[in-house]
Amino acid sequence: NSYIVQKGDTLWDISGDSTVMGEKFRWPLLFKANRDQIIDPDLIEPAQDLTWKDQYNTQEIGDAVSKAQETPPYVPHNKPRKQLPLKY
Repeated sequence: NSYIVQKGDTLWDISGDSTVMGEKFRWPLLFKANRDQIIDPDLIEPAQDLTWKDQYNTQEIGDAVSKAQETPPYVPHNKPRKQLPLKY
């Protein structure tokens, strides 16, 4: 599975797309699957090719949803944070 990031995309919106994960709160799964190219989940770039597994088990999904719910509200920034608010 693959998705090419477009200008203005967020992991939240991408994961909510029915052709991706169909659930916005699963965005940590996208982040974790693409840590090789995403340092900060708030800062993704157009043309990045995001990939993810076909299926996730109940524990993986539950963990992702929990982390998404615990993530503090977005605060605009231009440089990757040195420390993320949660361990994803």
